[in-house]
Amino acid sequence: MTNFTLKLLASAFLITTALYAEPSENSEPVENQVIPLDEMTPSGLSDVTKGHLPHIFVLCDTGIELAVNVFTSGEFLSSENPYFEAPLVRIEKPFYFRHDGNELLFSSDASDWKNFSDFFTGSLNFGVEIKDCRPVLRFDIDLNER
Repeated sequence: MTNFTLKLLASAFLITTALYAEPSENSEPVENQVIPLDEMTPSGLSDVTKGHLPHIFVLCDTGIELAVNVFTSGEFLSSENPYFEAPLVRIEKPFYFRHDGNELLFSSDASDWKNFSDFFTGSLNFGVEIKDCRPVLRFDIDLNER
């Protein structure tokens, strides 16, 4: 899987997640605060992914289901709505992410942090098949810890 494809998948995963969290406006920032993904608010997640809250570690716990939005554009693919929702995916192995102000980082233990391509490995493949008498574009994603 190319580095660009991995970063694209990471961005899609983080930007399109439906559940987010936000720290209280009245509280002082707490170093290394862990917030579960399913307790996040849209603005909280946005602040984390933009690097505004480097002390917030987001826990993506086993069993959380995520809607996946797919963006299509360019010469070869488009859709009426450039973002369309695909079926849910489920987190099978817990991990954390945070933004240190420079890049998104990932960890399995909230102490050893790596960028996306150093933390994950896998593959992205696609194919075309016929389902219900019409062609379907299929994406196969295999994502594992490196």
